[in-house]
Amino acid sequence: MSTYSLVKRGVISLTSADAGTSKDVDLSGAVKTGSAFITATVRSNRKPIKVQRGQIVVTEAATSPTTAAITAVAALAQAHVNAQIRETRAGDSRGATVKLSDVDELSLEWLGGALAAGEDIVAEYEVIEHHLTRQGATLHLLDEDTVRAEWDTELEAGETITISYEVYDLENLGDDLKEILFRLQKVLGIQGENSIQDLQTYDQAGNPTSFRVRVFDSEDSVDDATIDLPEGDALETGELSRYKVTLDWDGGRNRPKSIVSVRTHLLTPTPEVN
Repeated sequence: MSTYSLVKRGVISLTSADAGTSKDVDLSGAVKTGSAFITATVRSNRKPIKVQRGQIVVTEAATSPTTAAITAVAALAQAHVNAQIRETRAGDSRGATVKLSDVDELSLEWLGGALAAGEDIVAEYEVIEHHLTRQGATLHLLDEDTVRAEWDTELEAGETITISYEVYDLENLGDDLKEILFRLQKVLGIQGENSIQDLQTYDQAGNPTSFRVRVFDSEDSVDDATIDLPEGDALETGELSRYKVTLDWDGGRNRPKSIVSVRTHLLTPTPEVN
C-alpha cells in the first residue's frame, strides 16, 4: 500500500516583519496539484484606521502657507486632519488652519502676513486614514511543494494575520482504492471466483499431486484464457496472478500430509497506479 499523509496541516503567522503582501511556505511533503485542494481559516487583526502624528512650528518671518511632508495616505477622500494650534502673536491677527494639501503634504495657513519677531505658531496634528476597502487574505496551492499566502496592503506594527490550513491530496487515496480492488480480486480468485485450475499431475493412486491456480479479473477473461498454457508463458489478458499448488500424500491413510501454495506470477502490486 502507499505510504503518505492524506492531509498536510500547518499554520502561517504573518506580522509587519513579513514585508510585501505575499509569503510562500513549504509543505511537509509534495502533493499532486491536479488532485489536491486546500482549505484555510483566516484570523486577521488589522487596524481599521491608520494614524500619524506630528508637529508644525513656524516662527519669525514665516509666511502663509507653510507645508510639511507626511507619509503618503492612500487617497485624500480616505483621510482627515485633527489639529490643535497654539499661537504667540501680537495685535489682532489670530487663527490658523491645518489641512491636507496633497496625499503626502500638510498645509498650515494663517492670517496677518509674515510672522514678526517673537511670534510663533505651533500646530500639533493627527492625520487619520480610514481603510475603506476590506483587509483580507487568501491562501492557495502554488506548486506541489508550496502554498502562498496573499493579503491586502502591507502589515503595520501590531497587525497580524494567522492562517490555519489543510491540504488534501485525493489521488493518493484513489491509488490505494485501486490497489485494494486488485487485492480483493486476487482473494476472490483464490476462493474460486474467476479462476482456472490447470496443469494437474497425479500419483499412481489417482491423487492430485500438483496443479496451477490462475486468477483473472472477470468471467470474460476466464472464457478467453488458454487452458494448460505452458508454465513459463506470460500472463494472459486479464490474468492477475498464478499459484503452484503441491500436495504431499500419506499413502497409508490416503490423505494429504501437506498442501503448499506458492505464487509464481503477479501482474503488479499496484496496477494503474502512477
